[in-house]
Amino acid sequence: DTTVVNGEIKSMVAIISYGDTFYAFETLEAAIAKAKDGETVDLLMSVEHNAADLNIKADITLDGHGYTLTSKTTSGAGMRVWDAKVVIKNLTLTMSNSNADALVVAHETKGVGTYTGVELINCTITSKRAGVYPYFTVDSDVIITNSTITAVTNSIYVCF
Repeated sequence: DTTVVNGEIKSMVAIISYGDTFYAFETLEAAIAKAKDGETVDLLMSVEHNAADLNIKADITLDGHGYTLTSKTTSGAGMRVWDAKVVIKNLTLTMSNSNADALVVAHETKGVGTYTGVELINCTITSKRAGVYPYFTVDSDVIITNSTITAVTNSIYVCF
C-alpha cells in the first residue's frame, strides 16, 4: 500500500487498472476524478474524506474491497453521484457529522433523458441524516443488494 517516489514514502489509496497497467493515486478523490466511463476504482485501504461531496460524474465502479470511507464533511453529502451510472460495492461509508447525507444521487440538470443511477452491492452505510438520498430523480434508479443502510433521520429519503 506504500511506495517510494523520489525518496519520499507515499501511501497509495486507490488504483485504476488498464489491462496490465495500474495507475495509483494518493487520494480517492483524485482516482475518482481521473476515472472514465467503464473503469473501476479500487480502494486499497480505509480512508477519511474531509471536504464536502466526493463527486462521481462518470459511469464507474467503485470497489471498496471491504475498506471504510469515513466522511467528515459538515454539509452536503459524503458522496454524490451526478448524471452517471455508478456501481459501489464492498464498501462501508460512514458519516461522522449529523449535518450531511451519506450518498446523494442527483442531476446537475433536470433534463429528461439524463440517467442517474446507483447500484449498491455488499455495502454498509451509516449516517445521522439520510443514508441514500435520490434527489431530482428524473430517469433514475437506486438498486440495493446485500447492503445495510442505517440512518437516524431517513435510511432512504425519496424526493420527486
